[in-house]
Amino acid sequence: GSVVAIPPGHYWTPEEGLVCYHDPEWLRKDDHAPWANPTLTPHTDTQIREAFTHAVQKRMMSDVDYGLFLSGGIDSCIVAHDLLPLYRASGDDRPLKTYTVGMENSPDLMAAKAMVEALGGG
Repeated sequence: GSVVAIPPGHYWTPEEGLVCYHDPEWLRKDDHAPWANPTLTPHTDTQIREAFTHAVQKRMMSDVDYGLFLSGGIDSCIVAHDLLPLYRASGDDRPLKTYTVGMENSPDLMAAKAMVEALGGG
């Protein structure tokens, strides 16, 4: 797959694709495009993935057990996706501790649970 930008106020699912759940007026203005900076050098998908994985690995310094806060959002799920193989490669085969906070059966809590299950947790 390729790296794609997910606009503010959107989420993605395999079933629905990109879904807009929040569409503030300021986001619809033609002059609001902070990502459209012509002076920026474009990066390849591989460069973005490598830089992100490096950033996760760089923060894996601890004298206590690792843990990960999963909000259920795309950001923490991507970190979890990259962290687990790095954690395993460090020689630790114990379950990676994950934490989440939310109301019972809320969408974020359900998404965090699904991510834990996808990563082989329970």
